[in-house]
Amino acid sequence: MKKNLRQFFEIKNRQTDVAVESLIILKERSPIRVSLLGEGSLKIDPYLKRFTIADPAPTQPDAPLSFSVIVSYDPTLAGCSWTAVSGVDGYNVYLKSNGEFVKDNSELITGTTYDIESLADGDYEAYVVSVFNDVESAPSNTEAFNVSVPVQPDPPTNFDVEILEES
Repeated sequence: MKKNLRQFFEIKNRQTDVAVESLIILKERSPIRVSLLGEGSLKIDPYLKRFTIADPAPTQPDAPLSFSVIVSYDPTLAGCSWTAVSGVDGYNVYLKSNGEFVKDNSELITGTTYDIESLADGDYEAYVVSVFNDVESAPSNTEAFNVSVPVQPDPPTNFDVEILEES
């Protein structure tokens, strides 16, 4: 049994690339901590007959830094950028309008830029989070911005055209 648990640990450790210092084994609803010793050897209660291994809780990735938003020449578009976080799967951008933050992107963003599109007149706030193994980081700094879409004037109506002779 000791060998099987060690093999399980080594496989889980390779898949997650996470250093684990101990595992929790549940025996009859009482947790027993199993510590790793030296080069991955395990200290196990020799009387342990039946057990369940609880996976370590997923760790939260670091939040992105230096988040900024720039409203472009096209006022219905705002460009976001931030500093990359090493080792994450990607990012989600959250936009607040009408009092609630909502994820703006439909797919995980893999780069460090994103365009928020189809904005109407109004005040907005946005932030970005990094994502690793479906766990989101704390929010980056929040950026507030305003969108003012210019109103196009109506074309003139009721006018006369006079053609002048060339001189």
